[in-house]
Amino acid sequence: MQQPTYSQTTKPPTGKKVIICFNSEEENEIQAFIRRFRVIHEEKGFDPDDLDIQVIYPCDIASDQYMTWSGTEPTQEQKEILSKLKPQDKIYIWGHGAPNYAYIPGAFYTEIAEYLEKGINKENFGPGKGPLNITVEICNGARGGSQGKDSFAAKLHSLLGKKGIDSTVTGRLRNVFIDLQFLPLYGIKTIERANDGLVKAGIYESESMYQRMAERSKVTYKWDERDSNVQVRVDSYRESTLIGFIKLKQSILERMNDSYTGLLNNRDLHKILLTIEFNLMQNDKNLDISLLQKSTKRLGQYCLSLGISKNELKQFGFDYFLDSLGKKATENGFLKAETGIRKDQPLLEIEKKSFYESINAHPSFMELNRLVCILKEKNTSSTTELAEIIGSSCDGYDLYSTFFLLTRNYNMVKNDGLMVVPDYIEKSINLLNRMIHLAYESKLDNLQKQKEMQEIKSQMVFYKNAKYEFENMSILNNQDPEKEGVVYFEKISNDLFRYKVKMNDEIFTDEINLSNLTKNSGGKFTHMKDDFSLLNSLKQQILDITSQRGHTKKELTFWGKIQIIFKAIANGVENVLGERHEASKLEFLGNLFHYPYETIKAELSGQAEHANVLHKVISRCEQQITTSCLIEKQSSMKGRLREIISPKPEESLENSNSQLSHLTVSI
Repeated sequence: MQQPTYSQTTKPPTGKKVIICFNSEEENEIQAFIRRFRVIHEEKGFDPDDLDIQVIYPCDIASDQYMTWSGTEPTQEQKEILSKLKPQDKIYIWGHGAPNYAYIPGAFYTEIAEYLEKGINKENFGPGKGPLNITVEICNGARGGSQGKDSFAAKLHSLLGKKGIDSTVTGRLRNVFIDLQFLPLYGIKTIERANDGLVKAGIYESESMYQRMAERSKVTYKWDERDSNVQVRVDSYRESTLIGFIKLKQSILERMNDSYTGLLNNRDLHKILLTIEFNLMQNDKNLDISLLQKSTKRLGQYCLSLGISKNELKQFGFDYFLDSLGKKATENGFLKAETGIRKDQPLLEIEKKSFYESINAHPSFMELNRLVCILKEKNTSSTTELAEIIGSSCDGYDLYSTFFLLTRNYNMVKNDGLMVVPDYIEKSINLLNRMIHLAYESKLDNLQKQKEMQEIKSQMVFYKNAKYEFENMSILNNQDPEKEGVVYFEKISNDLFRYKVKMNDEIFTDEINLSNLTKNSGGKFTHMKDDFSLLNSLKQQILDITSQRGHTKKELTFWGKIQIIFKAIANGVENVLGERHEASKLEFLGNLFHYPYETIKAELSGQAEHANVLHKVISRCEQQITTSCLIEKQSSMKGRLREIISPKPEESLENSNSQLSHLTVSI
């Protein structure tokens, strides 16, 4: 078999590529991504093995490692790779994302920025040198807020700038679809986020939805050339086309300067080059694709007339550049726009300290941590076991870390730059702290302790232990539920739902009003009513399709399972599940129907597991108070028995004196 021959005369691009990944279980996807780079390199006439590509893992979620706990310090080997990066190199951050969400599984944007700051050499980047080039290969990495200012890409770019690192950060505006066979040959395909769930559910045909290099689907954040403190968003495909042209121009000029002919005809050559470059650089005006194509073809003919071969032009990137005009760079691409973010703005509150520092320093968390230390100091088997159940700032899978994660997730989803412990978490921890203090520190008498314990328990209704199932309320025949842990729903109107549930012998009932929900959620869900009605019109079609895939209609027709999530959002629980981003509610509901029951079960089982741990703590604290009460009663009873059996010291002395007196008189 004949071996391919590669160009020995043209110097290949020297830029190295570093892929930062957080999940070792995505190795197949990463390798397909790497093969894509090598295919492109080979198509340009170079040896694909010449490419320098490195993959590094700051942490690995497949091994339950997260940067929040593992830290942001690169290993020595990673520092060796990062510190050598220069403007011609490129970083790819691989993971999963969502609009308005500056987090990918494994790391928050602040943690990645700190990791890069500790690894790269800032002196390699800046004015006159070039920026650190980063591409975020995640779904919707550039979506969120006006001009994407609240997106992962924009926030990472902004924070790097505040840290003194000149960079460009590129992200997508659509969901990323990875096809392991397609990717190496043709690249990554994307789909509109609002269509993804409905395509997977079978409502739409997939072929027309998945696209490669879709127009207006990818943007780059950079600092404006006119004011380096102003963050701007530009069309990535236009930007990369410009960069490709500059490399092409440099290669042509270097080639022409090696010949006498080139020197004589530089004026005409520069005129063509400037026409193309000027059109591409005016990113506040639409591209004139017709002019660009015409000028580029003229450039090719001119170069051929000067003795540059077609093969040389191909290796310079001429063919790739010409092909990208109208496909990659289009007339309808994004124009440059300011995001409203400035480099000289102060750090956001959430950017000043790590999650670990901020959350653990909160008074409620500090008090819980202190109480756990008290339990450990008592050094009995029961208190040691209870301390392990609760955990502390140093522990892993426990109640403390659950509260920590809920707080962390709340702030990541809120995505407003502030760092707060939400009321429902703070209230829960404070109740827990009161309970532990009452059982193990309080000097109150035991009857008062028992009374206070009941009062604390009555406030923890949210954590009553129950495993949920869903039924239609009509089967109750206007009676109260008999089975525990079954949520009964009925639809009163398009806006109103009612539910009943029995937990621990108590009946809880409430109404879910969608019109009120939009008010309670601070205007974030103003389109919910319309989207809900829109999906309702597709309900039967969705039910028919999904039931054919093994899901029973009985499961799917309980719209209450959707409303539970909406209710949680309305109550201020910014849960990780529901529609927390700017994407349409129709898309969320579509995704929910693609994974109809598992999604809800996962959320509720997580709540149930959390409730079970809390119940263990409650039981231990109650047991401690009850035991203390029994010991006190036993001690009291023993004292009374001694009083009955043994005379009082005063009485004994009096009797002795009486007997002595009697004896004296007798004598």
